[in-house]
Amino acid sequence: MISIAGISAVALLAAVRAAAPPGLPVRIAWDATAGCSDAETFFAAVASRAERIRRAEPGEEGTRIEVKLSRLGPKIHGELRLATDDGRSELRKVDGATCDEVAEALSLTAALALSASARRAPASPAGGQGAIAAPPAATPAPSIVAPPLVAAEAPATASPIASPPAPTPTSPPGAPPPRTEPVSVPAAAVPRPAPAAAGRSLAAWLAVGLGPAAGEVVAPHLSLGGIAHLRVAEPGLDRLGPSAALGLLYLRNDLLNGAGEAVFRLAAATVTACPGWGWRSDVVTVELCAVGVGGWLLASDAEVTVSHPVSRSWWSAGAALRARAPVGAGFLLQLDASATVPLVKRRFVTTTPEQTVGTSPGVAPIFSLVMAHGL
Repeated sequence: MISIAGISAVALLAAVRAAAPPGLPVRIAWDATAGCSDAETFFAAVASRAERIRRAEPGEEGTRIEVKLSRLGPKIHGELRLATDDGRSELRKVDGATCDEVAEALSLTAALALSASARRAPASPAGGQGAIAAPPAATPAPSIVAPPLVAAEAPATASPIASPPAPTPTSPPGAPPPRTEPVSVPAAAVPRPAPAAAGRSLAAWLAVGLGPAAGEVVAPHLSLGGIAHLRVAEPGLDRLGPSAALGLLYLRNDLLNGAGEAVFRLAAATVTACPGWGWRSDVVTVELCAVGVGGWLLASDAEVTVSHPVSRSWWSAGAALRARAPVGAGFLLQLDASATVPLVKRRFVTTTPEQTVGTSPGVAPIFSLVMAHGL
């Protein structure tokens, strides 16, 4: 037979549990810049969207929501930290144009997280002096774990929340250490460096140069003048490698001490190709090159009042020894000493009296000293 005292105790316990406010207890910690809304407005916005939440009673444990709104330049920066009674916390950051916009996005984020927690956890009795402790055999209420916060569909932009690291499993005391098996990886799955591209790099270095030149294009006359060229090579001022140069050469024999019986002027183009054969030190680079010269040779009599100049083509080919040395600030000093063989033999003769004033030499030496600068 059930006693009257037992029935009364059961009825009293049911009445107390019925009087406890339902829902997940929530505390709001509000920190906002001047001009923004308050904690009551924020909680009302959360409660209008969330399921089964309520304000925590004095002394009652619950989920703590920390909201901070601050001004960063023309924008409002908002932070939402959701801290549960088991020590876990989630952080959400939102930036927006106004306080209301940021608070709206944070309230929606908090409501989604609290609704998921409220559906998982049963309603807990209110704390305080009137609270009755559950019997020892009763199953304890599960801890409230806030799910990952979902990005609010608001005009504010939000950054993702980093998930807590997964716990590392540990072996029970006295148990043997876990056995580690070697893992074989297929050879095809191992990343390998890409093979180097075949051939030399296509990158080129350009340099323009200008300087004096001298040579004997008509014997026995020494001609002086200048040369300008454009050189294409691999990157590097003093590098020993393949290169090519195209130049413009101008020489004449009347620049020093007159011309004698005749004046000779050569305007020609030069082509130089260097395969990269030579010797290089820290100061100078010396290499062997092939040279070709082609242009027009103008000859005139210097000892008559009325002269009738003649023009002939001039072609030669040969080899050159080139020495290069960098001088700083992107400049390069280059000395070329070439020996070319004229491909067409010429002989220049004056009349009254008839005499030979110049012939094509067997070997035509040409020297140039160029100051070049890289482009």
